[in-house]
Amino acid sequence: METFLDFLDRDIRWAAQGNLSNPAKAAADAAWRDMRGVVIEAVDFGGLLASSHRAFLGVCTPHHNRLCQGVSVEAMEKVTALIRSGRVDVSAGPGARLECDEERGLFRVDGPATGAARYADVLVDARVHGFDAERDVMPLHPNLLRRGIVRKWANPGLNEPDFIPGGLDLTPQFHPVRADDRVESPITFLGPPSEGVMYHQIGALRPNKDHHVIRDILCWIHAFMPREDPSPAQGSTAQGPRCRGPRPER
Repeated sequence: METFLDFLDRDIRWAAQGNLSNPAKAAADAAWRDMRGVVIEAVDFGGLLASSHRAFLGVCTPHHNRLCQGVSVEAMEKVTALIRSGRVDVSAGPGARLECDEERGLFRVDGPATGAARYADVLVDARVHGFDAERDVMPLHPNLLRRGIVRKWANPGLNEPDFIPGGLDLTPQFHPVRADDRVESPITFLGPPSEGVMYHQIGALRPNKDHHVIRDILCWIHAFMPREDPSPAQGSTAQGPRCRGPRPER
């Protein structure tokens, strides 16, 4: 536990120095987070081969999230205080294993690195699970799939299995592609259902930046609430936001 608390203390002090002064925070924020837009342009709409896409989401994205996504300094200071006061137990350490102790009617948590064993009455799975339209507990997306109004997006494999992340097959304007290949233009989707064909749609917005989520929201708004083009007599040259398009055939 002391090792973990030492890490938290060091990380909080680094964060207090800011992402311009502290080298570790500068690397995480500038090299990883600020390059996200470039990565998104490369990954969206099948920019990676199926096997590379699977590895990217399964390996690279978790590392990215640990480095660049997270709670505030204030929240981690509260966690530190809860650990030191004995109200939060982290003694199971990394790689903790969970099993059900049927004799006691409890959950047992074992720490292979620390040797700790703890029992719990309630198990809460607090992870944010990836979106899968077919397995959604709400009936909307499974019903749309069953009726062929939408379909799941697949990154086609070349001499390898297709990669199907779970999100819907959408156009750059966020309209779903039906099971019969037609575009269902009266419908638009935004948010988790678009994860897969596009990347990091539920990422946090960066204020005062040309942020990819803002650009995609504007594309969605123009598809959701289409406006008639101004007449030439009005002399307007205003155009909607640039939407990212599908990749050329590989």
